[in-house]
Amino acid sequence: VAAAAAAPAAASPAAGGAPVAAPPPAEPKPRIMTRISVLREGKPAFAPATLPAELQPLSPGYYATGSEIPLASFEPGFYTFAVNIRDLNAPRDSAANKGIDRKQDFVVLKPDGSMPDKAPAPAPAAKPKPPKK
Repeated sequence: VAAAAAAPAAASPAAGGAPVAAPPPAEPKPRIMTRISVLREGKPAFAPATLPAELQPLSPGYYATGSEIPLASFEPGFYTFAVNIRDLNAPRDSAANKGIDRKQDFVVLKPDGSMPDKAPAPAPAAKPKPPKK
């Protein structure tokens, strides 16, 4: 940035040779990595997708991205959508580099519009037996 400010202004022939300031350097686009997971009844329904976000600028310093998951192939059931978003430009051990997690549950209804059958409750974990003396 300091080098750009110290650079001499270019002369513009259209402006009669008057100096024209160089435009300020563009702010670098963030490097955002997303990991998208879909769980069905607490277990992975599909392999997670980890890919760079295709950012669209909204205004200076603000970007948006989106992904589409077609639900037509989903079986009726109870699902969780999980997203992890990381800033690859952030310092290595920072919270932004580690990312932020968001989860949201959703239900895919049966073709008749009714609720799917509830998932069987997980079996209680077996209690460990005390060691023999």
